[in-house]
Amino acid sequence: MNRLLAAAVLLPLALLATAPACSTPRDDAHGSSGYVCPMPEHTQVFDHPGQCPLCGMDLVPRKGRRAVAILLFDGVQIIDYTAPYEVFGQAGYLVFTVAATPDPITTGMGMKVTPTYDFAHAPAADVIVLPGGNVQVSNARIIDWIRERSPQSKVVLSVCNGAFWLAKAGLLDGLSATTTSGRIGQLQATSPTTRVVRDRRWVDNGRIVTAAGLSSGIEGALHVVEKLSGADQAREVALHIEYDWRP
Repeated sequence: MNRLLAAAVLLPLALLATAPACSTPRDDAHGSSGYVCPMPEHTQVFDHPGQCPLCGMDLVPRKGRRAVAILLFDGVQIIDYTAPYEVFGQAGYLVFTVAATPDPITTGMGMKVTPTYDFAHAPAADVIVLPGGNVQVSNARIIDWIRERSPQSKVVLSVCNGAFWLAKAGLLDGLSATTTSGRIGQLQATSPTTRVVRDRRWVDNGRIVTAAGLSSGIEGALHVVEKLSGADQAREVALHIEYDWRP
């Protein structure tokens, strides 16, 4: 029994001792450099090959694995960010959360969450997800980060009143968009040049995709998976999460 206990203690220590250093922010356009664990839930990015310090699996090149950055902030609606997280994670994408600081945030309903990265250290991402909730468009740090990072991404997906992040950043000007049903009129008033859509679960402008309220984020994320990885991959994810997806 003592030998088993010793092994249980020494194995994680050995993995940590041999683990490669976490990577720093990169200049590659879509965060394709570095090495990652094959397990989707292990989101650390490393500079060199080696073993994952969490599970011991051999790290694999990150190149070819799409990355998704999900914005977090105090008062974020839980389903707005967790539903896309589940969809993209099930699709095999590298999913991580980003906030203005590395400190834990408090979601709507009081869940405590520690972001994977702060703005200064977040890698580039193929997809950026902007959830709704307590959206404070006066938060200049968040707006500046969205303006800086959105041109580097392939798709920016807003969920619910997360569309107001896009509106404040000027990214909905002249485009079609939707938001949660109770904020449709407000979105039109906030962004007068936006063609607000009232009868769609999501609206696709190419790089900018807006989903309606709450659970619409599931369909918005499945649509993005279909755009980037094909309909078969999106259907497989929908079946795996047992979601009745009817695109």
